[in-house]
Amino acid sequence: MFICFGESTTLIVLIYIDDILITGSTPTQVASFIAKLNSVFALRDLGRLTYFLGIKVSYHEDSIHLIQTKYVSDLLHELGFKGSVLPFYSRGSASPGLTAMFLCFGESTTLIALMYIDDILIIDNSPTQVASLVAKLNFVFVLRDLERLTYFLDIEVSYHEDSIHLNQTKYVFDLLHRTTMFDTKPVKTPGAVGHNLSKFDGEHMEDASHYRSIVGALQYLTITRPDIAFAVNKACQFMQQPLPEN
Repeated sequence: MFICFGESTTLIVLIYIDDILITGSTPTQVASFIAKLNSVFALRDLGRLTYFLGIKVSYHEDSIHLIQTKYVSDLLHELGFKGSVLPFYSRGSASPGLTAMFLCFGESTTLIALMYIDDILIIDNSPTQVASLVAKLNFVFVLRDLERLTYFLDIEVSYHEDSIHLNQTKYVFDLLHRTTMFDTKPVKTPGAVGHNLSKFDGEHMEDASHYRSIVGALQYLTITRPDIAFAVNKACQFMQQPLPEN
């Protein structure tokens, strides 16, 4: 790693084998340095950084997220786990994060590792096995143990004697605020009884993205609220071209 400090700028160069990562305070400064290097030897500009040294880089408005999902995934596979990385859509978002579930079966135990971005949830009926896996992971990179699980992927966890309760209260409140329905009155049934919805009565919405986002968020809510599954399934049938009535 090389660092060059200017009066009001900082240029950082990170080299690994034949890859060079250049970041600076201003695009002009970076472009100028690339031009100087390119005059000595040929460079191939790969554009905006997306992956480097096992770290995936994603961009969100004014922030940058660093994710090592694949790196941890490869490590878990080496330790005998089976699983894969899948997209996870939080609150109906069109931009998926990466989540992964890995299973490791022993003679009398099953070790489960659920990973989302930089969070890892480890579950097993043997505290010894959990501690052993945490020690192995901690040997490769630094972990911060958050102790007993209380919140993960928009699901709240509470403990009552010998049972665990899952709820999405905060998720529901956020969804109600998002749809400006927080002050509406509750109903006994999640859908109108005996009312058939149509795909053809009325004009289609010009922008259906909001409808799809809300229905997607409701789908995730059925994890802890299976009683609304039928009504949500009905709403899903109009995802392609929803009507105002839907």
